[in-house]
Amino acid sequence: MGVSESLEQPIIFLPNHDTRMMLGSTRSAYEFHTKPSGYEQFPTMILSFANNKGGTGKTTTAVNLATALAQLGRKVLLVDLDPQGSTTVSLGFQKSKLLYTVYDALAQSRKIEEVMLGTKVENLTLVPSNLDLAGAEVELSSIPGREFVLREALAVARHRFDAILIDCPPNIGILTVNAIVACDLMIVPVQSEFLSMDGLPTLLKFMRIVKSRAKTDFDYRILLTLFDKRTGLSKKVVQQLRTSFGDHILKIVIPRSIRMAEAPSKGIPGIIYSPRNSASEEYRRLTKELLEGSLADTVLTKLGSTAD
Repeated sequence: MGVSESLEQPIIFLPNHDTRMMLGSTRSAYEFHTKPSGYEQFPTMILSFANNKGGTGKTTTAVNLATALAQLGRKVLLVDLDPQGSTTVSLGFQKSKLLYTVYDALAQSRKIEEVMLGTKVENLTLVPSNLDLAGAEVELSSIPGREFVLREALAVARHRFDAILIDCPPNIGILTVNAIVACDLMIVPVQSEFLSMDGLPTLLKFMRIVKSRAKTDFDYRILLTLFDKRTGLSKKVVQQLRTSFGDHILKIVIPRSIRMAEAPSKGIPGIIYSPRNSASEEYRRLTKELLEGSLADTVLTKLGSTAD
């Protein structure tokens, strides 16, 4: 399926603000307000990041794309839907000290606004996670309409944020199903190595099943990550994937980066920890593509069909 090269209308977000790190402590959810009067009609895009294989750069992509959007003045909500809590750690939080997490929102014991945390990145808000979420797989299995729980929890957030990004666990289960049902666009990060290609057809088949049974509408794009231009294997994998999946493969490729790998241990997004790094530059290019390029066209089309 091709991607239209032109936009009938641009995606419009809130006005840009100065880009800088917040120096104060984290904020509670009650400091976040709805979009200013006059901006409510502009749609909120929801992106999910999923791969049933670990180590593909899924969390790194979610964190850095969310940060790049926030740096451009967009109000962004980042949802950590992985019990490992890697996204939460990447933003400098200690999982053991969290009072509430996304688990509480899915269990419907807390509203999503009550579990939100402000971060050190201006305009970026986090719904954190820890191992408590592991119990949600079992608990949700007995709830009618369990695949729609996250989408319903995020309904209020759609009026407060310009973009909502969801980092999924590295498996196919009810949490990933919820993320698929909730999103407008699924980003599938794939490491530029042979074994990463092996599980991709299974994930895409699973996504089609969810789309059919849940009667939801979303599109997907594959993002090549951890690319090593020095190896012929990486180049061969990229070529094979482009041949097999055509326009579903994003043109932007994220290179392998030691600095990007170091950033989570510092509790800082990679594009802030090492802003001139080649991977940081590509994540900023990806953000621009999401806002202005053919990827924006895809999101806008899906948002339009949802509104209809």
